[in-house]
Amino acid sequence: MPYTHVFSVHSSLQEQLAVALVRDRGIDPAAVLFLCTRGSFRSAEDYPFTAVDGDLYRTNGGYNLAKHRRRNLIANARFTIEVLDELAPEFQVYAPMYTYWYLRLLRERAAAYHVMEDGFGSYQSLAEHAEFARLGLRTTPRQKWANYLRFLAELPEQHPPIIGVRELLENAASFVVTSAACFPFAPPEKKDVVPEPFPPRYVGEYAGAWVWGTSCLVESGYATLGEYRALLARVIERLRARGVTDIYLKYHPAQTANTENLAAYRAILHDPAHGLTVTELAPGTSLESLAAGNAITFVTGVSTLAFHVAATGATVLSYLSEIERIGPQATSYLAKGGMTIFRSITERL
Repeated sequence: MPYTHVFSVHSSLQEQLAVALVRDRGIDPAAVLFLCTRGSFRSAEDYPFTAVDGDLYRTNGGYNLAKHRRRNLIANARFTIEVLDELAPEFQVYAPMYTYWYLRLLRERAAAYHVMEDGFGSYQSLAEHAEFARLGLRTTPRQKWANYLRFLAELPEQHPPIIGVRELLENAASFVVTSAACFPFAPPEKKDVVPEPFPPRYVGEYAGAWVWGTSCLVESGYATLGEYRALLARVIERLRARGVTDIYLKYHPAQTANTENLAAYRAILHDPAHGLTVTELAPGTSLESLAAGNAITFVTGVSTLAFHVAATGATVLSYLSEIERIGPQATSYLAKGGMTIFRSITERL
């Protein structure tokens, strides 16, 4: 059966929004294809629809253009056979604003492109989006070249026109969100606010627990490994000062994907000398659903995950001040409206 609905997900948020849409709209699961990226694919997951590892189609060949081109051709051929050739003529795409080359290819061919909520970027104004695109997250010549290679997905004569973020947002068929505050520039009639995206799970299992959601500051280029390890140590000190002896922790997907960095984090977090027992949650754990099923205290640096957890009635504590000690570049690019909400719903750890 050809796929009529394609979802690109790279976080628990998009995964659950997608599952809710399939449920609420009565979409035939056999007609749904999940492209799971950024390490979010879990082969053991028992989905009622087809899920594939979207990272298989990534094209990064480092800083070698010839190598990059070869990878592009291989990835493109594989994507065409395994995805494009399996789609119905009038298929629809649901995806975040940015990410991988093949989303632009899908957008060019899709009957409709729906933008899914994705962190602080979903709270930016159009002006903020334009400034974000202009400056970019990385500014060194080497990093600019890396970004260019990342988007050079095919040979020039085969490449679809590069679509600007503003054009994509202005022409989106709808915006799939958890809150009407998302995408403040979009007309209300285009916002598809999903009513119950986070069904309660693990009910009672984590009642009263402290839960920590970490951020990928090193992997995003906003902190050195040494700076982040020092930050973890300071957060642990603050937790112990509050009398916390046990805490559950979930790493950001980008952290779990970097095994070398992950080992460095674990050396700090699991050091018995600081008197804090850290229990790691499985990568596939939905903190939103965990919070919905339990009365927890949630600890984070800066994340829109706090919005969904706070909505369950949980107490949300933030060590934003510790992140800002590393440098303003770690938060200066975040949506002003989103940061206003974040500060209003969190307490200082």
